Amino acid sequence: MTPTAVFGMPLVMTPAEHREAVGALERAWCAQFGRTIGDLDGDLDALRAFFDPVARGLRLRQLLDELPPLNAAPRLPEVVLMDCGEDRGLVTPEGRAWLELAASPTPSDDLLVIDTRRIEELQEAVLDRYRSWSRHRLSDVIQKRRGSGSPMLPAAVGIALLVLVNGSLDDETALRQPVRGGSDQNVDSVVTTLVGEFADRIDPSGSERRNRAEFGLRTGYALTEARRRLSGLVVDNAGRVYVRRDREQETLRFLGRELRRRGLSETQIADAFDALVDDYREALPRLSELGAGFERIGRTDRLRRRLIESTDSSEPG
Repeated sequence: MTPTAVFGMPLVMTPAEHREAVGALERAWCAQFGRTIGDLDGDLDALRAFFDPVARGLRLRQLLDELPPLNAAPRLPEVVLMDCGEDRGLVTPEGRAWLELAASPTPSDDLLVIDTRRIEELQEAVLDRYRSWSRHRLSDVIQKRRGSGSPMLPAAVGIALLVLVNGSLDDETALRQPVRGGSDQNVDSVVTTLVGEFADRIDPSGSERRNRAEFGLRTGYALTEARRRLSGLVVDNAGRVYVRRDREQETLRFLGRELRRRGLSETQIADAFDALVDDYREALPRLSELGAGFERIGRTDRLRRRLIESTDSSEPG
């Protein structure tokens, strides 16, 4: 059956209807981006700011509030132009693709016929974008779990190694995320300091731009990044942070590989680990007083050996 519409718009239009629809979408596009339409691929990529399924609500509200009014633009199907209220409209990926189709209509008597030869191509282009945006977060997590993509951030490596050095391998020996006014806040301050020192040793050039407030157990990117990368790192509903005992070796291998991917030699990795342990042991009496220090020296020695061994088959870079 021959379609009669594409992207919610009719395939056959009067010249006036065509002119009105194209004009409305082009004005809305200019309001949306402050420029005329460009090449299709670049324009579809630009629409991600509005249509990414993981875009933050606050950011979307800001973007919508910044849209200027369209001066009583004609109503078009929501598929191509979303009504945002207050005379504001948002061109959709389908709307931008329809403009591509509508660029060269074929005259037929007193009507214009939209070119149907590119319908499948443009539908696929729009679908590809939605598919890419919807899978982006999942693909990112999969890449990180596989150890591909960009190397693990130094602070994320540091917080994971610290959990291991502390012997936090179950809910009894876990470090705890702080609660307001609790002693866990003191534990968190120790963690923040130790992770910051480790990160600076791994990447001294980034020291000035790091915010150590981001290295704690409750908030910040260090623990968040570590959780994304390490399937064995647990943060449970009670706020307990530990590495599952049956994932300890797997976690060590992953961390060793990530350090090598940052270009560190075996000696540099060993030195950074030793410095972390030295700093940790200086803080251990305080952690023990707070019921949060569980290191066993023999076990830490094994951790060091296995971390170094895990880098033997890995290439830097």
